[in-house]
Amino acid sequence: MTISAGATGAGIIGIEAGATGLEFSSGERVDFDPAGAPADLLQRIADGVPYVRVVDGTSEVIESVGLYASMVAEAIRGRGVAEPVALAVPGWWPPQVVAELANALAGLGVYADLVNDAEAAVAGYQASIEPLPDTVAVVSLRSRLTSLVVVRDCATRPRAVPSPRLVSSEGGEHLDAAVLQHLVRGLTDLGDEIDVTSSETLRAAREALEQCRNLRETLSRSAMASVQPRLPGAERKLLLVRSELDELADPWLEAILRMLRTAIEQSDEEIGAVLLTGGLAVMPVISQRLSADLGLAVHVPDDLRLTAARGAISLHPGPRRRPSGLRSWWHKLRPPHSAHGAEAPPGSGIPTRASALVQR
Repeated sequence: MTISAGATGAGIIGIEAGATGLEFSSGERVDFDPAGAPADLLQRIADGVPYVRVVDGTSEVIESVGLYASMVAEAIRGRGVAEPVALAVPGWWPPQVVAELANALAGLGVYADLVNDAEAAVAGYQASIEPLPDTVAVVSLRSRLTSLVVVRDCATRPRAVPSPRLVSSEGGEHLDAAVLQHLVRGLTDLGDEIDVTSSETLRAAREALEQCRNLRETLSRSAMASVQPRLPGAERKLLLVRSELDELADPWLEAILRMLRTAIEQSDEEIGAVLLTGGLAVMPVISQRLSADLGLAVHVPDDLRLTAARGAISLHPGPRRRPSGLRSWWHKLRPPHSAHGAEAPPGSGIPTRASALVQR
């Protein structure tokens, strides 16, 4: 399939790059091979931590940004995307990491203007729904992480401020695991014999987690839903109500609230609202809880999948000449920074470690 630039109506293709795949402004999604990279690849890229792949007893050290670039390039080329391309990348990444990815993509023959996905989300939301206050906190609720970036100048050209930028290593997959554990406890209480230590059960858990994700999405729209986990020994169908999901999500919600309070305290700009992005933003309890606890308006896009990809189009600088040779214009984007693994200077904004909650 070929995706033409005309599909966007603007002569530009917008793409949002995430941990598990790419979202195209045309509405198409391309998933990455889940076995091809670690679940924490985006964090590894930010921290300059390589990926060690072990195959048949032989280990191979792979530069994380190069691995991700190859995944993105393959997905873009595989869909026959025509230039120009506006690629929205994680807004909490420091600038030198974005420059490294741009260089790596250019080395693979893919030339794209990389834009901050928080800025793109603001642009996309305002283009399709309504204006936002001058400064907002963009909270991205993803399957493998949760992040926060403060964006200012929303009325003109959205700009992400350098600090604070926060990221947590918990996301929707952790909530799905909590839902599965809740279901297993319910089944065993009713007498079903489920051996959670057996290899057969562990193999079946991946499919059961997919059921939990679907259940979570259903409960975001409905007050109740039923499910029979596809696990060895599970013989009953369980009925869950939304309040059970909300209770399971409470620790994660508390972490999001801590993020926002930290951003409000540390930001030089007065945050006027919260913009939620990512698939988990559809959960009603999130916007309700944040608004009630913080006293801020919480905005949720109508089309969470495509808001950033389409917003990236409006941030694209326009056509430019394709770079040639190794010393392309992409290299001008690379600011000096410490080598991977070295301690970054204080206040540089360069992350040096991964943790449950770190400031970028």
